[in-house]
Amino acid sequence: MNHKITTFILSILILFGTSACEEDEAVPVKVNFSNSEAGISKSSPSVDLEISFSRPAETNGSLSIKISSEVLNYGESEDFYTSPLATENEIDLPYAIGDESVIVAVITGSSLNIEEDESITLTVSDESQVLDLGDQTVLTVVFSENFVAPSGKTVLDAGGAEFSHQAYFDLSKISQTKIDKYSWDLGFSSGDDFRVIINNGAQMMAQEIDATDLTLVTAADTVGFGAAQSFAAYNGDATDWVDSPDGDLDSLALNKVAVANEDNKVYIVSRDGENRHWKKIRVLQNGNGYTLQYADIGATTFSTVDIAKDETHNFSFFDLDNGTANAEPAKESWDFMYGSFTNVINYGYFLPYAYNDFIIINRYDTEAVEVLISDVVSYESFSLEDAKSQTLSSDQHIIGSNWRNGGGPNSEPSLKEDRFYVIKDSEGNYYKLQFTSMYSADNGERGYSGIAYELLQ
Repeated sequence: MNHKITTFILSILILFGTSACEEDEAVPVKVNFSNSEAGISKSSPSVDLEISFSRPAETNGSLSIKISSEVLNYGESEDFYTSPLATENEIDLPYAIGDESVIVAVITGSSLNIEEDESITLTVSDESQVLDLGDQTVLTVVFSENFVAPSGKTVLDAGGAEFSHQAYFDLSKISQTKIDKYSWDLGFSSGDDFRVIINNGAQMMAQEIDATDLTLVTAADTVGFGAAQSFAAYNGDATDWVDSPDGDLDSLALNKVAVANEDNKVYIVSRDGENRHWKKIRVLQNGNGYTLQYADIGATTFSTVDIAKDETHNFSFFDLDNGTANAEPAKESWDFMYGSFTNVINYGYFLPYAYNDFIIINRYDTEAVEVLISDVVSYESFSLEDAKSQTLSSDQHIIGSNWRNGGGPNSEPSLKEDRFYVIKDSEGNYYKLQFTSMYSADNGERGYSGIAYELLQ
């Protein structure tokens, strides 16, 4: 049986216009900081600073990061230090063939004690002149007990045209966290209820079958599933196979985990991606946590793992191939995600639709609203009072793909320039945000979308 059929309508309905560009091998690889500013605070005592390459590095080498500060002193027992460590305020940051980015971390030292905002500046250079410096080679890190960024601009990085990553962004800290979108399969809710999500970003699907014993479920039980999924889509019940894209935990592919074990059935799951085969799973309640039973579809035995709820995160994540996974950042450390996502479109029937360049907001006390420029004076003059007059929504796909045109056979995807967004984060900060680009400035590749935003106060 060809397991590829499980991607059914998702694979053929990827948005038109995924761009690709031929690389000019004569042009050096460009390096840039992903952000121009980042923040350190009591609640966020460290920050990872990413230096992105315009394409994978072609040789091994190292970058030089020079640190300058007028007030703060370097050292683990001083005000701040870095990883890798600096020598005489300069970091030697190695990279390897194939690297698409490198990370330097800035961390508060044990003696940091400031009464007002202070900052350091990092400047990247390549003394060997193997790489070409881009336009964003200087980054400022602001140290404050209650750092909230007044504004920011960055390039959201989903891994390029393949959209191999999900990028989680924190507006108040100008911080981006990227994960491999195939690094998890199941998310176990940390809330009072017992709910389990599937990885919509990786085009995952699940269906309950009338069985409670994994050892009795075989590959034969998947016969016709691909056709059944497609048929379900065209008959209006495809939402039974995927999670509701609005984030409603009462509308998931997996039913609520029941108290009585005998009420929890087996699910067969299909997963997009290389070497990600059919799986069978069953989830039980275990005190205030979960017990997961899982196996390959043809296995005659199964594995069992207990999964605890983690109050610092929306979910605890698990990869059916590799075990416990780190996926979303802590729930207070991001505001929205940029990458790929399985939306559900109503064409008179409900159709799962695999999107790239898609935005979802954090489920944790985060809200957003779209604002059309024709309805207000302008983006520049839009105020906090204007923002508070808007009706915000906690629907996680309220932004979705609305910020761009989808493209088609004769056109590339493009920005919609008649709108912007208001995002209210979990701390009550209001930001206005506009998308500034959806292709890499270095090589025109899709999967690198630009944003600019301001704190409204």
